[in-house]
Amino acid sequence: SNLTAELEKIGIPSKHNRKSFLPSYTTDGLQINLGRFVPYLNKFAYRNRGTVQGELAMELLVMLSRRRVPFNFEAGRRSSSTASSNVISHQRQVVPESTVDDALGVVDQIRRNGWLSTNPDSVDGLPSLHLNIISSGRRMFDDGQVKRSGGKTTLATCVNELADLLEPHLC
Repeated sequence: SNLTAELEKIGIPSKHNRKSFLPSYTTDGLQINLGRFVPYLNKFAYRNRGTVQGELAMELLVMLSRRRVPFNFEAGRRSSSTASSNVISHQRQVVPESTVDDALGVVDQIRRNGWLSTNPDSVDGLPSLHLNIISSGRRMFDDGQVKRSGGKTTLATCVNELADLLEPHLC
């Protein structure tokens, strides 16, 4: 039916094709393709803001976000201290406060312009407003993309500004 086709477009499979439809990152038996559903729900909530439907969409995003399990830095410290045992660790005061303030100003500009990604998190598939600065060891945007902005503020210029601010302290 048309309803089944529309639901499948946003990540909710019919009972007939459930197994072939669901990606591996569908979590906790929810049986919804979050890669399709979360971006749809974000847009729906925005389009319907101030209405009962928009509020319900926001409540659903809140419930999905609550499913996220925060990373446990303490568990990482207790493991053996080999180079391959822990990629993520909590380090205090690595970046100077003034640099953090400058970076937060850039992030605020990105947020105001609506440039944060609304795709589901790549680790757990849950709702996430996030920003990629580095991917596979490279900046998300090369200098050519920034030059083509013609001096205008774009996502590419902001992301490269963040990389410029943070790189000296993190590399």
